[in-house]
Amino acid sequence: MAPTIFIVVQCFQCSTMQVKQKKKSSNKWNCAVCNQKQSMTKVFAQGFMAKDIRAFVQSFNMSRKSIDEQSLSSETLSPALDDHIRDHDDENFNCVHHIFN
Repeated sequence: MAPTIFIVVQCFQCSTMQVKQKKKSSNKWNCAVCNQKQSMTKVFAQGFMAKDIRAFVQSFNMSRKSIDEQSLSSETLSPALDDHIRDHDDENFNCVHHIFN
């Protein structure tokens, strides 16, 4: 019996990387996050033990999550601070600026 090979694939819709078992019969897979059915276009890593490549997938997904959170927080805070600057004088802005930083 041939050894099982595990591969790392990335969803085209939600960009999450996942570890999947390589199939001989088909190159189709479903994303575990968004349930989008797709074909394997690129294999980012492969190995004989899923736990060996899982660390790579977890570190990528966590770094992507932190980047997404940083961009989201800068997008949501900036308009609020801009409105505050327009509506209040410098003294009040300094208090808000100090709270957010």
